Amino acid sequence: MFWGGINELSKNLSTVTTTTTGTEIDYFQTIKDRLDHYLGELNRQSGVEDPAAIIGPAFARMCEHDDNVHVVMAGARMFNLAVGGVKAYLESVEIV
Repeated sequence: MFWGGINELSKNLSTVTTTTTGTEIDYFQTIKDRLDHYLGELNRQSGVEDPAAIIGPAFARMCEHDDNVHVVMAGARMFNLAVGGVKAYLESVEIV
């Protein structure tokens, strides 16, 4: 259900973006690629206790601002907010 919702939202964003800009963007593939990248970083640096300490710098590198502490902090914060959102969703769903 969770990934189905993400897929549906991504399709809608992709359709609107393509219609308004004329440029085709596959948001679901972008999300998947980013998730794969972040999971790779987490696996590569498995000894770190706080995942945000890995995700923040990885986000900054992807933005080509790896030496900017504000971008690192923004990446870490977005990660923490996303994990909190997933946690809230999972707590609200009854698994049968």
